[in-house]
Amino acid sequence: MTNTPNRLINESSPYLIQHAKNPVNWYPWNNETLKKAIIEQKIMLISIGYSACHWCHVMEKESFKDAEVASLMNDNFICIKVDKEERPDVDLIYMEAVQLITGQGGWPLNCFATPEGKPFYGGTYFNKKQWTYVLNQIATLYKNDKAKIASQANELTSALSKNEFISLKKPFSNFSKTDRTEAIDNWKDKLDPINGGLLGQQKFPLPCATNYLLSYFHLSNDKEIYLAITTQLDKMLNGGIYDQIEGGFSRYTVDKKWVIPHFEKMLYDNAQLLSVYAKAFLLTQNSNYRSAIEDTINFLINEMQDDNGLFYCALDADSEGIEGKYYVWSEKEFTSIINNDFIYELYNISKEGNWENGNNILHITKSKNELLEKHALKENKAAELIIKSKSDLLAKRKTRIKPALDDKIITSWNALLIIGLIDAYNATKNTLTLNQALKMGELFKYSIIKNNGSLLRTFKAKNNTIDGFLDDYAFTIQAFICLYTATFNQEWLTKAHLLLEYTLKYFSDEKSNLFYYTSSDSSSLIARKMELTDNVIPSSNSQMAINLYLIGQYYQNKEYNNRAKLMCEYIFPFFKNNGAHYANWGVLINWLIEEPYQLAIVGENALELKAELTSHYLPNVILLGSEESSELPLLKNKFLKGETYVYICRENTCLSPLTSIEKVIQIVRQSN
Repeated sequence: MTNTPNRLINESSPYLIQHAKNPVNWYPWNNETLKKAIIEQKIMLISIGYSACHWCHVMEKESFKDAEVASLMNDNFICIKVDKEERPDVDLIYMEAVQLITGQGGWPLNCFATPEGKPFYGGTYFNKKQWTYVLNQIATLYKNDKAKIASQANELTSALSKNEFISLKKPFSNFSKTDRTEAIDNWKDKLDPINGGLLGQQKFPLPCATNYLLSYFHLSNDKEIYLAITTQLDKMLNGGIYDQIEGGFSRYTVDKKWVIPHFEKMLYDNAQLLSVYAKAFLLTQNSNYRSAIEDTINFLINEMQDDNGLFYCALDADSEGIEGKYYVWSEKEFTSIINNDFIYELYNISKEGNWENGNNILHITKSKNELLEKHALKENKAAELIIKSKSDLLAKRKTRIKPALDDKIITSWNALLIIGLIDAYNATKNTLTLNQALKMGELFKYSIIKNNGSLLRTFKAKNNTIDGFLDDYAFTIQAFICLYTATFNQEWLTKAHLLLEYTLKYFSDEKSNLFYYTSSDSSSLIARKMELTDNVIPSSNSQMAINLYLIGQYYQNKEYNNRAKLMCEYIFPFFKNNGAHYANWGVLINWLIEEPYQLAIVGENALELKAELTSHYLPNVILLGSEESSELPLLKNKFLKGETYVYICRENTCLSPLTSIEKVIQIVRQSN
């Protein structure tokens, strides 16, 4: 490894800085680098990853730190390192290119492109032998047959330029319960009845899918869906994907029982799972869900919060170069700290270990009542033992070398956390949680929103130069709407509306009524893509559709509501066939099938009644209110001094005002 840093040393991304002392002459993605490729007429080797990516580290160790491999790369290519979390726009294009070439994707992503940036070959992880072969083959081909490479690149770039849904006809102008039932029946066939989640040998939480199923159960009372939800949430909480000592969730598990995690912890997973468990707690009153909410918030504050009050993006899977080393236990080490058979058995500790190299991943498989009876313990005593064991194990774990922290602050992920904290506040009524969300919202106003009304993608004092992408706008708008419903401070709604107007101006595709991922004001790439499929994080287009609908309801703007519906018309056929990956769209589809109630709470005690109302799970409600007079259409002329009323409105009609939240809930639930 060279002692002379390459150009990445001046970057702010921890992932890029990790590669700054590689012998590879890495360049960051910027205009200067792109011009250099054209001037020198060299192939661009675009290598994309992120700091918590295990196989990214492996490829770096095997190839990018190797002097001979580096020499081969430096002689023949302009080598560009990209942090996918910092530049998701670049990742979106070259990931799709590699998927078109190979049929699969993932990270590390390694894509070869012409000097103009047009991709022609790529893949994910290569071992050293494979990588050396690929480098030599492409260098030789470029030297001997540039025309062949140009032809492949032009063909692939043409395919990338086509946005996949734009040319579709819009067959669904009216959404029906029958259509939705068909979508759910298709979804049920893909659910794992034993372990929860989707069928498969690996398990990803997919929070927005669970969120949709929660709302569907509320509307349908489908007991099979309820069981699917609770099975998944219970299995996750008992599994290794959940940190049994400290709280917080890992990215995914490599087995189908939620036991063996890929140990990286991402802000976006934990933020969204706060929302899921909060809503599930309101629905079930399962105290384990409340504990998970509280422990996960504490984990995030203790391990991932910066001094300003915003949150870092990830903790690595590896420490000391070994995956999971920070989290696992040998029997010898465990029993040196915990001398109790109940705790030993509770967490499935064994001498041979339940994972690699004699190590144990803490997880729970046995019934707690069964263990209480076996060990002759009363529940309160067992609870004391669990609390003490967690404290003792955590104290020991803190003496270990921690996984690396990626201290980027990503706007969209922090917005998801604001939403998660508001949902957690609704479930627990812990005002500290609300205050944390409000503090983050204030930081957004003064640190993330620029003077021209646009957003930054990342916030870090050293280098704030990347413009926001559609997901940053979509989730920030949603976060500001949530802050409004939590406080009835209309300033948050006004700011959400302003951001929506900015997004309409700079991100819209007027032909399809959908939104591009990049602003028309940002530097151009070889294609302008749209993000439409809901995955681990909801798609930015689905969230924008929901935002249009909500703000359309608040301001009685029919143009917004119509546009939201037009967006769904493209997507509904895909929702019917693959609901789990269009689940956030499904939330809006539910509202288009049955218009939600608008609940307007007006009067001096509006926040008190709101707190009582939000103690119930009501996904078919749009909430608004004020402690004083307001010019919002649904609040206008409804304030009466000394009185507080709830107005139930639907389809442009409001019922007589009520003072009883119990009666309000009874009416709202009658329609289900």
